[in-house]
Amino acid sequence: MKLMTQAIRKKLPKLYSTEKTSDPIVHVKFFTPWTNWTWYATEFDGTDTFFGLVCGHENELGYFSLKELQQIRGPFGLKIERDMYFRPKPLSEVQRLHGERGAANPTNPYRPFRGRCVAGVGPVVNESHGIKYTKDRCSRLATYIAGGRWPLCTQHMHQWKRLGYKGTIRKI
Repeated sequence: MKLMTQAIRKKLPKLYSTEKTSDPIVHVKFFTPWTNWTWYATEFDGTDTFFGLVCGHENELGYFSLKELQQIRGPFGLKIERDMYFRPKPLSEVQRLHGERGAANPTNPYRPFRGRCVAGVGPVVNESHGIKYTKDRCSRLATYIAGGRWPLCTQHMHQWKRLGYKGTIRKI
């Protein structure tokens, strides 16, 4: 999957063009399918540098590089992905969504687990035993149920389908 298409390049405002805007629009979302790191781009310089919201251990506004996003590799060779179903929305709305979920650190003991995605660092499909997980959990807000019992976020639902999961997946 291409992280940047020509259509997205045309939509994204130039770097520094929205700095006087009180609530700029987030146009594109990138995420790691194996952790809870997410990048929301509001501006782009046209070649490599984005400005936007970075949600990882902390949520903060800052700069990030397209080249660096393309070079990152996770377990099993997983790469950073672009959320193809993300619709542009105001930055305040994205910040509010992340604020409601608490700190982005999955080890936060005050963060409720109920209603959160249970996928680990990518599901490992085992033919005789179904799905197995690692100890680290995704903890994004679950919007799907797989197999009638596993809550999943949108990103992991798509990942499970790509890996060939044959069970039922329904929207909550």
